[in-house]
Amino acid sequence: MIMHCNWCLKRFTGKRARHLLSAHCDKYHVTESNVNTPIRLPHPTQPEENIPDFDADDDIEQVPDSGQNSPTSPAKLPTPDNRNYGEPVNLEIVESIFLQQKREIMQKFKPIDISFMKHVILDNPMGQSEITKLLQFQSRWFPKESLSTFKSGKKLLDAVDELQLSVDYELRNISFKEIAISLPPEFKLLAKRYYQTMDSNVYIRPMRKVIQTTLQDRSLDSHFQYKFKRQIDSQNNRLYSEAWSSDRCETLQNMLPDGATALLLTIGSDAAIATKLGKKSFHPFHLDFANLNKGYRKILSNRSRQLLFYMPKIHKNSNSESKSPAWLLAFKRAFFHAVLRTALSDIEDWIREGVELESPDGRIRWYFPVLMHVNGDYPELCMLSLTVAGKSAPMTCCFVPEDHLCDCGDPCGKFYDLKTTKKMKELIQQGNEINAKTSRQNFFKAYGIVEHIQNAFYALGPTFCINEAITPDKLHVNESGVFAHHLWLFIKANIEKEYPENGLDLLDSRFVILSKFPAKFPGIKTFKNGVTLHSRLTRDDYQAIMKSLLLCAVDLLDEQQLECFKTFNDLVMTISSTAFTDTDLDAMQQKFVQFEQQIKCFLANSKSKLCFPKLHTFGQFAHLIRKLGAPDGYGTEAVEASHVNDVVKAYLASNRKNAEEQMMRFVARQDKMIILSRVFGWAENTQKIGIGLQHKLVKVMHMSFFHILDKSSDLQYSGIKAKISKHLELATNKAVFYRTVKITDHDEDGIPAIQHLRTGPTYMHCCLYDVGTGNGIKGSNWALGGLVALFRVCQADHKANTSFALLQQYHTLPLERQNNTGCWIFEKPLPKNTVVVPLANIGMRAWVVPFFQDGREGRSGQVYLNSYSDKYVWSQIPCSF
Repeated sequence: MIMHCNWCLKRFTGKRARHLLSAHCDKYHVTESNVNTPIRLPHPTQPEENIPDFDADDDIEQVPDSGQNSPTSPAKLPTPDNRNYGEPVNLEIVESIFLQQKREIMQKFKPIDISFMKHVILDNPMGQSEITKLLQFQSRWFPKESLSTFKSGKKLLDAVDELQLSVDYELRNISFKEIAISLPPEFKLLAKRYYQTMDSNVYIRPMRKVIQTTLQDRSLDSHFQYKFKRQIDSQNNRLYSEAWSSDRCETLQNMLPDGATALLLTIGSDAAIATKLGKKSFHPFHLDFANLNKGYRKILSNRSRQLLFYMPKIHKNSNSESKSPAWLLAFKRAFFHAVLRTALSDIEDWIREGVELESPDGRIRWYFPVLMHVNGDYPELCMLSLTVAGKSAPMTCCFVPEDHLCDCGDPCGKFYDLKTTKKMKELIQQGNEINAKTSRQNFFKAYGIVEHIQNAFYALGPTFCINEAITPDKLHVNESGVFAHHLWLFIKANIEKEYPENGLDLLDSRFVILSKFPAKFPGIKTFKNGVTLHSRLTRDDYQAIMKSLLLCAVDLLDEQQLECFKTFNDLVMTISSTAFTDTDLDAMQQKFVQFEQQIKCFLANSKSKLCFPKLHTFGQFAHLIRKLGAPDGYGTEAVEASHVNDVVKAYLASNRKNAEEQMMRFVARQDKMIILSRVFGWAENTQKIGIGLQHKLVKVMHMSFFHILDKSSDLQYSGIKAKISKHLELATNKAVFYRTVKITDHDEDGIPAIQHLRTGPTYMHCCLYDVGTGNGIKGSNWALGGLVALFRVCQADHKANTSFALLQQYHTLPLERQNNTGCWIFEKPLPKNTVVVPLANIGMRAWVVPFFQDGREGRSGQVYLNSYSDKYVWSQIPCSF
């Protein structure tokens, strides 16, 4: 096969000439100027008599551009029906494809039918009987022109099931022979006795169809990355943010043949509770694509995260469990990986040989599915990687022993070997060659390997290495892990030890004070009964405690404990960032080394001597960010957010009998409605929101003129007209006052972060405003102010309106009066000490906490700037003295 590039006329020969040409065009000819210009790739069956004669011995040859097929005169764009193989599809063809689907759907349904289907399936999920009752009610009271043509809920749902817009489920049977092949010989007889007649059917959405359907979605074109690409900031420093810019993506890309495209798969699983009373739980598995930008994947309504199946549960048999709990655990592991093998068998040949699929941009590419991320909590990851949570090697990433898990300052692989598919298969082979049963079991225990059970990922090659793809889960490691189950318990124990009479009561009283003034101290979660006696706290509760614990317990802990918790807060805030440079990661690694030494002050409080798995995982963030990307792009946080729809709502929509099948049907129907919405709303929301700070005044309070304000006896408005004249050239005519300002900021992914600043008669919100370079807090650009009033003034010529904010300035205490919390202490502002700043200078809302260290429970008027309450404030204000 011989193919040529239409831009530079390079020639490509061989079986993979088409893929080499596609990779060549992506690298050299697809730029910002011609990204929407079609690149015509000849069909492999095109006659060769019109192709220039080149030397047959050269695979690639540079030919001068003749100008015939120059970028300024591209080939004529074909129609969707007769476009050439491998040719990209631009926006016009995409619109025509969606219009064609829209015409087919409109021939089958009325517009009112489509709106009604979206209402009862997507917006307000209903069951079959509820839909029928709603249709009967509408037929009785609504006019005929607004009625749906459906007569019952069953007919409506059957019509939705017939739509070929999404992937429907299939019933797969897991044979007992496939499960028993992984069991030890001594356990096969027990398994056959108790579970041979077990119903081992599983409803699976085939991974082949899920991948094909996702790649055919044209709306993903602007969010999909086809190859490894380094991200660079404005200072030409490498950024670690997206998964497709990480070191692992580069490594996986180098493993593939030339011209191949890596399809970065992300597998996530976590148990979810469907009901609170009955404790009905399910175990969903999701598939996501790391080629997509993480900003797109974070939005749940985009449904980029596809449900694959619900892991069937093995019902406990009291007789079998009493015989031997060990064999039952082995049977569960064998069944778990048998289901995984069945799901992964759909793409097993794709992983080895690749597959030609149509991309979101319309071009045919040679894809190789690779395993990029595996998301889950620690027990889940041990089950997936078949790791024994014992004393020898309890981690899924390396062979570190349990008594060295406290060494969180060293990255994996520095002192202990990393776990890889190749290494694990070699160890399993060595262990199976040992004849003595006791020696063989000791060998597997020494390396933390589950004996006999066949891992479903080991047969898929090095690109599907389960151990290298495991991600650190900041949801279960940071707030709900190291802090909730360890540091928080250590701190409470030390406070109770030092102040046995009223230490914890004093800590509770300070959190109660914050709860009594939610308007004066916004951003503080309400704990009306304190924080030390709660037995069940959520992740949001622990985050709220972390935000204010350092400031509320500053005089209840010694200096070493304060420094340790401050370092931990700094690390948690740093990990929550969305992008990192090499300098940031080096500084983070130094912080981990410092934290490793500081946490030893709690050694006497820990029964495990600080050797627990989550501390080791916590210390690997700096290393794994380079390898896998920023932590906000992976983890179980997004997986658990999907449980609301895929588990809770899906289970409520079922009749509780054979719930898995009904839940799979419920999710497939919702996916079809979302795709249907994309078909009918293709041209909507095509313009990207500009990244920048946006302010919008809302809720008009009153209108008055400035001469009325000047005559007012209220001292806080004195001199306001002169202060405004410094910012305006013309005299002001009148002002309109507002109660609230809405601040909208966008991160690098275009995701908006909305904050509100409000004014009131008894309280004022605080904010950070720009005062110029080096004139703010400790040489920064930001100063702290309390919001008094918001207003828009009209100039005398009536041609322009300008928005301003009236603020009371907070002044920092001298350095000798600051403490070692790392947060700045401010004095209470005087009513006359006001300043008028343009509304555009306000950057973000700030959170303040009363100064409790004076022993008068915050009545001195001094406050802390709680920089740990928000990552934006923490990144702008220096936190050290």
